[in-house]
Amino acid sequence: MKSKSFIWFAIILFSLTCLGTWAYENLSPFEKDQEWMDLEHAEKLWGKDLFSIEKFRTATTEERAKMSVSLIKSKNYIGKTIQEIKSELGPYTGYFFSDRIPAYQICEGWKKNKNTWNIVFLPGLNGKIKDVRIHKNCCPDEIWIKKGISPPKE
Repeated sequence: MKSKSFIWFAIILFSLTCLGTWAYENLSPFEKDQEWMDLEHAEKLWGKDLFSIEKFRTATTEERAKMSVSLIKSKNYIGKTIQEIKSELGPYTGYFFSDRIPAYQICEGWKKNKNTWNIVFLPGLNGKIKDVRIHKNCCPDEIWIKKGISPPKE
């Protein structure tokens, strides 16, 4: 009787672990309710330059923005560790959810009444990068409205 209870307990525990892992990977809390830019729109907005590690490390936000589409399309950073990202691209210049998630600012807009955008390297459960995306860091429409400014349309 005890062995049957243990087997059922193990099956339930394993099932819940699998469900939790799937939910974390597919419904990440730091991806929920965020605004992301698709690559077609980014290319229209900033253009497209070939990505270069050396150039990226010292580039202005405008130069990084132009390289963002090429960087993401290359998929070169999928599967790399967070430490590898920082080693190759330098210290983070942006912010997303936590200081531990690599983010690099590509459009500093808040000073110019525009939105601020970052390239974000999203880690999976194993600590390796599972996706690279362009994230709207600032500002929600409500903030612009409170300032008495019409929200930017990008």
